[in-house]
Amino acid sequence: MSDVKLNPCPFCGSTNIKSDCFSTAFSVLRSQDCFDYCKDCDAQGPAGNDISEAHDRWNARGAAATSGALKAAG
Repeated sequence: MSDVKLNPCPFCGSTNIKSDCFSTAFSVLRSQDCFDYCKDCDAQGPAGNDISEAHDRWNARGAAATSGALKAAG
């Protein structure tokens, strides 16, 4: 398991973030999708080919949501 620190949920701010991977039997391109999700509001991050990629995408999504909120408020 990766030791990457996950950003809080960009929707509710929770730090109760979990990870999961599942096999995609019908996909020719990859055999596994991984994603991070918020246990409090059920927000799901973009899927990655492995857990490290899923973590990177979760953290990028949170950073984009935060900077967008700051621009809208400012």
